Amino acid sequence: MLFILDIPISAQVVSVADVYDALTSDRVYKRAFSHEKAMQMILDGECGQFNPVLLQCLVNIQNRIKAGLD
Repeated sequence: MLFILDIPISAQVVSVADVYDALTSDRVYKRAFSHEKAMQMILDGECGQFNPVLLQCLVNIQNRIKAGLD
């Protein structure tokens, strides 16, 4: 069984960023979700389980991330 501590923190950060990017980008098979919907999906665990510390960091910087989308 793989534990969160077994995964390098850099890989965990990339994983969260990748999921957010996938959710907020148009794909041939789906339209992009809004920032708000993507955040809700990630925080509700709909996209997998993430390190709680990284999720708090994501919440803390979400306004800067959203500004980058606009």
